[in-house]
Amino acid sequence: MSKAFDEEAIMDFVTSDSRNLALSLSILSIESKIRMHIIDDFLDKLKAEVIEVIESRFLIDEWEISFDNSKNTIRYSSLFQIKKKSWNNEYAIMLEPQQGNINSLCYGIKSKHRTGRTEEGKKIHELVLSALDAGGYALDRSQSTEWWPYCPWVAEEFRHWGQAETLLLLSDSTNTSKALHYFVDKFIALVEITSIELDKFIESK
Repeated sequence: MSKAFDEEAIMDFVTSDSRNLALSLSILSIESKIRMHIIDDFLDKLKAEVIEVIESRFLIDEWEISFDNSKNTIRYSSLFQIKKKSWNNEYAIMLEPQQGNINSLCYGIKSKHRTGRTEEGKKIHELVLSALDAGGYALDRSQSTEWWPYCPWVAEEFRHWGQAETLLLLSDSTNTSKALHYFVDKFIALVEITSIELDKFIESK
């Protein structure tokens, strides 16, 4: 545990007087609401940043960008997604919790029809890897899954949105730009890679 969250120091503060104890118990009672507020605020900023970049490089009317501010602690709920209207809801670029909790986030290209390991999914996976090999994209290597042609884990620093250290990064004005920069780079890279080529895959079916 970091010094910022030293358990002994926290306990000393909580038990030092009745007011501190009452305050701590009050905070504990609304812990989930605090977490939801921080996450929703960050996703709102992320959406604004992504829209701004897409507007500067693409036709924004071709894209749908959204985030889920009501289910973002539920397994497999889409925290954030970008999709092109021409993809007919078959694919989306997503940020999503895995393994049942908000502490295991991945990002990538998700299929609506479990095409991750089909020939079509393999082509999409190869498309991303080829772009990665060519350089210029801040993406990570990954294996395909049944639902995801491409799905790497979020970097450890930003992966666990249920942990205090990560929430501090998302909410602290001196660090938020770092988190935003990380996620915006991932999403815009995938937008650039898929904006034309994924259309071709869908049209060729």
